[in-house]
Amino acid sequence: MAREGADYSQRTADAHALRKAGMTFAMRYLSHDDGKNLHQEEARLLSSAGIDVGVVWETTANRALSGHAGGVQDAHQAAAQAKACGMPIACGTVTGCSRGPICERSGPTLNMMESW
Repeated sequence: MAREGADYSQRTADAHALRKAGMTFAMRYLSHDDGKNLHQEEARLLSSAGIDVGVVWETTANRALSGHAGGVQDAHQAAAQAKACGMPIACGTVTGCSRGPICERSGPTLNMMESW
Protein backbone atom coordinates (compact mmCIF):
# COMPACT_ATOMS: atom_id res chain seq x y z
CA MET A 1 0.00 0.00 0.00
CA ALA A 2 1.33 3.42 -0.97
CA ARG A 3 1.90 5.96 1.78
CA GLU A 4 2.18 9.71 1.54
CA GLY A 5 4.81 11.58 3.47
CA ALA A 6 6.77 14.78 3.74
CA ASP A 7 10.48 15.54 3.32
CA TYR A 8 11.58 18.83 4.80
CA SER A 9 14.84 20.32 6.00
CA GLN A 10 13.70 22.95 8.50
CA ARG A 11 11.80 22.50 11.75
CA THR A 12 8.72 24.36 10.57
CA ALA A 13 6.19 21.61 9.93
CA ASP A 14 3.24 21.18 12.28
CA ALA A 15 2.91 17.47 13.08
CA HIS A 16 -0.86 17.55 13.48
CA ALA A 17 -1.28 19.54 10.24
CA LEU A 18 0.83 16.96 8.40
CA ARG A 19 -1.32 14.13 9.75
CA LYS A 20 -4.52 16.00 8.91
CA ALA A 21 -3.20 16.40 5.35
CA GLY A 22 -2.87 12.60 5.12
CA MET A 23 0.86 12.28 5.71
CA THR A 24 1.90 9.08 7.48
CA PHE A 25 5.65 9.64 7.56
CA ALA A 26 8.21 12.43 7.59
CA MET A 27 11.77 12.26 6.27
CA ARG A 28 14.10 14.55 8.20
CA TYR A 29 17.80 15.23 8.27
CA LEU A 30 20.84 14.62 10.42
CA SER A 31 23.93 16.62 9.49
CA HIS A 32 26.49 19.15 10.68
CA ASP A 33 23.85 21.89 10.28
CA ASP A 34 21.87 22.02 13.53
CA GLY A 35 19.24 24.22 11.89
CA LYS A 36 18.13 21.43 9.57
CA ASN A 37 18.55 18.52 11.98
CA LEU A 38 15.80 16.47 13.56
CA HIS A 39 15.76 16.93 17.33
CA GLN A 40 14.23 14.79 20.05
CA GLU A 41 11.25 17.09 20.73
CA GLU A 42 10.29 17.20 17.04
CA ALA A 43 10.62 13.42 16.74
CA ARG A 44 8.38 13.04 19.80
CA LEU A 45 5.76 15.44 18.37
CA LEU A 46 5.72 13.68 15.01
CA SER A 47 5.43 10.28 16.62
CA SER A 48 2.65 11.37 18.97
CA ALA A 49 0.71 12.65 15.93
CA GLY A 50 0.96 9.17 14.37
CA ILE A 51 3.68 10.06 11.89
CA ASP A 52 6.58 7.65 11.35
CA VAL A 53 9.97 9.33 11.19
CA GLY A 54 12.88 8.46 8.91
CA VAL A 55 16.20 10.26 8.71
CA VAL A 56 18.79 10.97 6.05
CA TRP A 57 22.41 11.81 6.88
CA GLU A 58 23.64 14.61 4.67
CA THR A 59 26.90 16.53 4.62
CA THR A 60 28.64 17.83 1.50
CA ALA A 61 27.98 17.15 -2.18
CA ASN A 62 31.20 15.17 -2.71
CA ARG A 63 31.32 13.43 0.67
CA ALA A 64 30.79 10.03 -0.95
CA LEU A 65 34.27 10.35 -2.46
CA SER A 66 35.75 10.00 1.03
CA GLY A 67 35.44 6.23 0.69
CA HIS A 68 35.17 3.70 3.49
CA ALA A 69 36.83 5.84 6.18
CA GLY A 70 34.44 8.72 5.52
CA GLY A 71 31.50 6.36 5.54
CA VAL A 72 32.49 4.92 8.90
CA GLN A 73 32.90 8.41 10.36
CA ASP A 74 29.54 9.55 8.98
CA ALA A 75 27.77 6.40 10.18
CA HIS A 76 29.01 7.00 13.74
CA GLN A 77 27.93 10.65 13.66
CA ALA A 78 24.53 9.78 12.19
CA ALA A 79 23.97 7.04 14.79
CA ALA A 80 24.87 9.40 17.65
CA GLN A 81 22.48 12.09 16.39
CA ALA A 82 19.69 9.57 15.77
CA LYS A 83 20.14 8.15 19.27
CA ALA A 84 19.94 11.68 20.72
CA CYS A 85 16.55 11.98 18.97
CA GLY A 86 15.33 8.85 20.71
CA MET A 87 15.53 6.67 17.62
CA PRO A 88 16.46 3.02 18.14
CA ILE A 89 19.94 2.26 16.89
CA ALA A 90 20.77 -1.42 16.53
CA CYS A 91 22.45 -3.77 14.13
CA GLY A 92 20.36 -3.74 10.99
CA THR A 93 18.89 -0.27 11.54
CA VAL A 94 18.87 1.63 8.28
CA THR A 95 19.58 5.33 8.15
CA GLY A 96 19.50 6.92 4.71
CA CYS A 97 22.59 8.58 3.34
CA SER A 98 22.34 11.30 0.72
CA ARG A 99 25.00 10.96 -1.95
CA GLY A 100 24.18 14.10 -3.92
CA PRO A 101 25.11 14.08 -7.60
CA ILE A 102 27.59 11.21 -7.30
CA CYS A 103 25.85 8.07 -8.56
CA GLU A 104 28.55 5.64 -9.66
CA ARG A 105 28.47 2.23 -8.04
CA SER A 106 32.22 1.67 -7.84
CA GLY A 107 35.37 3.11 -6.30
CA PRO A 108 35.20 5.49 -3.32
CA THR A 109 31.42 5.95 -3.51
CA LEU A 110 30.75 2.22 -3.22
CA ASN A 111 33.35 1.91 -0.45
CA MET A 112 31.60 4.67 1.51
CA MET A 113 28.15 3.15 1.09
CA GLU A 114 29.39 -0.31 2.11
CA SER A 115 30.81 1.15 5.33
CA TRP A 116 27.29 1.94 6.54
